[in-house]
Amino acid sequence: MNPSEVIEVRSRLFLRVWAFLATGGFGIIGIWLFSEALTFESNYTLFLFLGGLLGIVYGCISFLMILPAFTKKGNVIFRIQRGENGAVLYQQQKIPFQDIQSIDMRRHRYSIRGFLFMDVLIRKIDGKLIKIPAYSILDEDVFEQTVKQDIYPYLHETAQQNWRQQHGQSEEPVN
Repeated sequence: MNPSEVIEVRSRLFLRVWAFLATGGFGIIGIWLFSEALTFESNYTLFLFLGGLLGIVYGCISFLMILPAFTKKGNVIFRIQRGENGAVLYQQQKIPFQDIQSIDMRRHRYSIRGFLFMDVLIRKIDGKLIKIPAYSILDEDVFEQTVKQDIYPYLHETAQQNWRQQHGQSEEPVN
C-alpha cells in the first residue's frame, strides 16, 4: 500500500435509501393527510389539516436539504491523503493533519441542516471550523475507524487528546 495514496470515505447505500424514504415519506404522508382533511369527513379534520401541513413542510425542507446526498457528489463524503504529510480533502480544500485541532461527526447548531443531519466538523488550529456535510448517510463506525487508522496517528498531541476525550479512549490505539 502506497502511504501517499488517496482514499475515499463513502456513504452507505442503505443509509442513502433510508434517508430518501424518511424525508420523502414525510412529504407523501403530509400530502395524504392534507387531502384527507379536505374531504371534511372526519371529526379530526383540523388535526389532519395541521399534521398534513407539518408533514409537507418538514418533508419538503428536509428533502431539499439532503438532495445532494442522492447525487453522484453524495457518494463520496470526503477524501483522505494518507501519510505523515497527509490531509483531509473536501471539494477544493486541503486540510493538513497537522492543522487539525479536533475532528468529529455530530449534529450541531451552526446551521439548520446541522439540527437535522450529522456533519463532519473539523476545527483547525487557527480556530476556523470546516463543516463537511455527511447528511447522516456516513456510518459512524466507518468514520471512527477511518479517523483512528488514517488520521489519528498523524495528529499533533492536543488533537489526539481531544479525540481520546471525545471517544472515551484511555490509551493510544494500536496500529
